Amino acid sequence: MCLMEERYPEEKEDAVYSDKVPAGRRMYFFDVKKTSKGDFYLVISERRRTEEGKKRDRIWVFQEDLERFLEALNRASDVVENSGELTS
Repeated sequence: MCLMEERYPEEKEDAVYSDKVPAGRRMYFFDVKKTSKGDFYLVISERRRTEEGKKRDRIWVFQEDLERFLEALNRASDVVENSGELTS
């Protein structure tokens, strides 16, 4: 998983899939991209309106890390859905 600025892929890669989720003052984007070497990665973006204007944050998840990322996301989602209670 890559979260550091210096490891972000270049913006030249081709978009393979895009989806967006409107959520009030926020908008979430899910983009699957392909590098020039043929590797796939997921970009999750959040765009929100603030008093200073629009802000955007991104997370890049590379193909080799996707399974572990989704497992952790599902565990965290379960805790949120169960009002902070850990299950199993």
